[in-house]
Amino acid sequence: MDSYKKSLTQDMIERSFYLKKHKLLLSFALIIIANLYFLKNKIFLFKMLQYTSDLFMTLQMSNSFLFGRGFMFVNRYGFFNTVHNNYSILILSPLTYLFGAYGLFIGYTSLLTIISCIFFYLYSKSVRGKDILPFIFMFFTFIISPIGFYTYDNVTYGFHTEILFIPLGFAFCITLIQNSRWKWILILLLSLTKESGPVICWTIHIFYMLFYKNFKMDKKTVRALLIYTLFYFLLFLLGIALLKVSIYLLGNNSQAFSGRLSTSFFNILSMLKNDEYRGIFLTEIYKVYLFISVNVFLIFLVCGNWKKISIIKYLFATLVLLSPVVLILSVETLAYEIHSIKEFGFFWPPRLCIILTSLLSVSIFALFYLKNEKKNNKWITLFAIIASVIFQFNFLEYFFEYRVLSRVNREMITPIITTKENNFLNCLSSKFGRSTSVLSSSFLFGKFHMQNIIWCHSDLSNKNLTPEIVICNPKLPLDFHCVALGESFKKNNGYEYFSVDNLQIYHNNTLKRTIQSCLGN
Repeated sequence: MDSYKKSLTQDMIERSFYLKKHKLLLSFALIIIANLYFLKNKIFLFKMLQYTSDLFMTLQMSNSFLFGRGFMFVNRYGFFNTVHNNYSILILSPLTYLFGAYGLFIGYTSLLTIISCIFFYLYSKSVRGKDILPFIFMFFTFIISPIGFYTYDNVTYGFHTEILFIPLGFAFCITLIQNSRWKWILILLLSLTKESGPVICWTIHIFYMLFYKNFKMDKKTVRALLIYTLFYFLLFLLGIALLKVSIYLLGNNSQAFSGRLSTSFFNILSMLKNDEYRGIFLTEIYKVYLFISVNVFLIFLVCGNWKKISIIKYLFATLVLLSPVVLILSVETLAYEIHSIKEFGFFWPPRLCIILTSLLSVSIFALFYLKNEKKNNKWITLFAIIASVIFQFNFLEYFFEYRVLSRVNREMITPIITTKENNFLNCLSSKFGRSTSVLSSSFLFGKFHMQNIIWCHSDLSNKNLTPEIVICNPKLPLDFHCVALGESFKKNNGYEYFSVDNLQIYHNNTLKRTIQSCLGN
């Protein structure tokens, strides 16, 4: 009888482990499928030429040294490390070298997928088979969600280095929970993603100390908070110093970026004196705190434990601790011109990455700190997911006139070039070598992301940039003076000219045979 009970117990344990493992693998599959779906739509939009300029600067920044163009060099501004400390983009350089712009999308999606699966595995172990729905809420609210797609889509520009804040911040939370030495690597990577990186590190670390380790506010805790605050502040100053040293050693290649740190504070003062811009600024502040408050409320609804802390205290603490993030957003928004707040506000995708990374950390630590012990809260979680999705759809449409469904529906995306132009450009891009220099209208960059793209509004004289072919389409937006440059090369360098529908093409003799073969097709 004892042996029978023993074998039955062993069978139940093995069966329980199998079911848990089965659910774990199914969850991994759902995470991978969700991220691949986002990747599919991103590639579709890229092929439809929806993106321009900044995506391709990021691309060149990541792999320029592999092509002998210099470290962090872009053809538009020169050495980009005199503009921002975007060094962490180099981790994607092998992918961008092999796949061009697709390497950016694949790299980001892979990072997010791997880190999400690691976290889910660790979380499932910590809850020992109990409620995993809070994790599902967190994942579908901040990563695979309307606001997540809006951030990843990044209308007009397509990709900024700041999007790496999200997977790196996610990983930083994991290393803090595991007390892993890898946290120092993550601090370094976050700090080298942009100058604001140390502020994000500070926010995540303080949330960890207060809402995970459950410290009491005694002298020891206050001393630890002050030490970490000083550490991240010094790290922030070090990042600014690194930027200043880069400018001094390499020279600032664009007047538009010179002195923007001091300019930002001057613009803030000017904004406060201007009724119109002050109103816009206050609206941006309102939108940020509205977005944060709604999501923090939903986090508490799913994970909340009223015995530990009330929703009012939790919300107030969160808003206070996110104040440095709002300050960073204010400085970045007004770093260039005061009127930029109209177009590039706090919810411009590169800046929204900072908000989402902070909210993600709030959600992660809430899973462990609040530890809602209710076993049957699936309906609350389902309600919170639905409420979050509805709120995000309406938030994006009301404030930004952004309709997520229209961006994933082929019928709603209008092609901006003709079929004949498309076939001709595809032929050229497939036959041109990686080193072929192409100067083109900005919205045609996607066709030549594997080649050496030159901007029409680059300072060609200072960088010895001579295109082998100039391809313009005056009917496209952001064409600038592409045709004027083409005519200049025709007059001064003897370039030949012809047209294909709306395309106006100027080229030297080295590409003549390739072009003729594509015209024949």
